Amino acid sequence: MVTLKSLQIWNCDNVGFLLPELFRCHHPSLEELRIVHCKTDLSLSSSFSLSFSLAIFPRLIHFHIDSVDGLESLFISISEGEPTSLRSLEIDQCYDLKSLALALALSSLQRLTLAGCSQLLFHNIGLPSDLRELEIFNCNQLKPQADWGLQRLASLTKFEIGDGCQDVESFPEELLLPSTLTTLEIEDFPLKSLDGRGLQQLTSLTKLSIRHCPQLQFNLQEGFQLPSLMELEIENCPGLQSFGEDFLRHLSSLERLSIENCDALQTLTGSGLQHLTSLEELDISCCPKLQSLKEAGLPCLASLKQLEIFDLPELQSLTEVGLQHLTSLEKLLIVKCPKLQSLTRERLPDSLSSLCIEGCPLLEQRCQFEGGAEWDYIAHIPRIDIDGEAF
Repeated sequence: MVTLKSLQIWNCDNVGFLLPELFRCHHPSLEELRIVHCKTDLSLSSSFSLSFSLAIFPRLIHFHIDSVDGLESLFISISEGEPTSLRSLEIDQCYDLKSLALALALSSLQRLTLAGCSQLLFHNIGLPSDLRELEIFNCNQLKPQADWGLQRLASLTKFEIGDGCQDVESFPEELLLPSTLTTLEIEDFPLKSLDGRGLQQLTSLTKLSIRHCPQLQFNLQEGFQLPSLMELEIENCPGLQSFGEDFLRHLSSLERLSIENCDALQTLTGSGLQHLTSLEELDISCCPKLQSLKEAGLPCLASLKQLEIFDLPELQSLTEVGLQHLTSLEKLLIVKCPKLQSLTRERLPDSLSSLCIEGCPLLEQRCQFEGGAEWDYIAHIPRIDIDGEAF
């Protein structure tokens, strides 16, 4: 007897007839169901709806619907007490989908992904209270607001949102997200600012990632805090000029900070970088207007283990007093900083095990093997790479 565990339906031209027939049968062993690039017979109907109970798929773990033309509504039910194993539901590029309803008793569902469903309205969605991860991309009708009911999702730990939502200028609004959230990722949003009140309610947040938000500025109120935040990524925010006076000041648990492709960023002065006493990794790259880190507070980062500086064409100096105070530093990478004139005035810390300098002609000259003005300050480092040559 053949046991069917995985079923994939591709390029079916009459899926509006096939799927209802499939959902009338019992599939006790099916664990994965994928329906991809399908459409309904337009001679019969331009759209169709799907409604079924997970009781027919008691072991189904992954359900993925991708590019199914004509699918207008989807209803997945389960009766209280009936067994269900569904953990992941992904719906991609279903442009006709307007309504999605999930049984609140669907306690097994851990991850829900909605992408490219341009007509889907969120108020038509019932979300199981045990949902852990929610991802929403390119769903133009979905405007984040408190009446989504996300605050009642007491198990939600990860929320990703991107593309679409053209009217959202500040995010996340107060009372939008539950305090259990540990990861928040925002991408391709017309954000102009972060909502400090909404963020401060995320007392469990450990990772915040903001990417491709061209108008973003940090104008948070005094006293703003994210006491649990450990990782912060800011990427491709070309309008960002500074981090303001207080944004970094109270991130006392922050261990990793990455700043990348921020074309307008000119300075980190006054950003509160020196208050990041737990910071272990700092990456700054592709910020063409950033000229100096002298007043950013680098020497105060006693916990810093890794410092990577990449493609800062206007950078001329790192610190006024040198890097010898970074007594935990293990890895130092400086690449494509042609105007950087000096690395240090004293011996770099003994904790440093790797130094790489490339595409920095002025700095490379000062760090030349045995003859450079700063060679004696770096000679003790076990691994040194200068312009591709290892010492």
